[in-house]
Amino acid sequence: MRNILPPLLILFVILIVTFLASFFYFSHFRSAFTFPTSPNRLPPPNITQTALPVNQPKQLPPSITPTPPLDWSKIHVPAKGETAAGGLAVPVSVNDAAYGSQNKIRTFEITASGGSLSANQIIVNVNDEVGIRFTAQDADYDLSFPDFGVSQQAAKGETKLLDFQAVSSGVYTFDCSLCKSQSTQTLGGKTGQGILLVKPGL
Repeated sequence: MRNILPPLLILFVILIVTFLASFFYFSHFRSAFTFPTSPNRLPPPNITQTALPVNQPKQLPPSITPTPPLDWSKIHVPAKGETAAGGLAVPVSVNDAAYGSQNKIRTFEITASGGSLSANQIIVNVNDEVGIRFTAQDADYDLSFPDFGVSQQAAKGETKLLDFQAVSSGVYTFDCSLCKSQSTQTLGGKTGQGILLVKPGL
């Protein structure tokens, strides 16, 4: 029995020393077995990244390209009180859009009667604010400026207001879809249709 104890004791001491050596080794040097986390690591494949919406620039309305091109220097923007001719709308009021500003607030009156519009041409300067007092005289009518996203429908005897800013120069259309007969002057042969000329700054 005495001959067996010394080898067992030596084996026991060796196991303890090995255990302690392993413990201290891994506790002090375990960083050598770990991989550093990169701040720029890409997300794992199963993560879906959603792109943030980007603010789109404001879309300007399209315009008609007349043939031949208009000579804008010869286009006159009518003032209040001028005599209208050929279906041209004359503003009933013209005011400054702001103190010291060259932009104007131009207000027009257009009447629908007998299936036609009282005016089929409006001329303003670019960046003018446009107001339309639209009256349906003898039936229900509507008026729309599709390129500027405004429209109104008026019952017989009713007056509705349309307003928008002419933010882009060019030639645009306005339309009365409920007009049942061609007006004396039409654009492209379509009943109750007119043109809006937005004169650029020269």
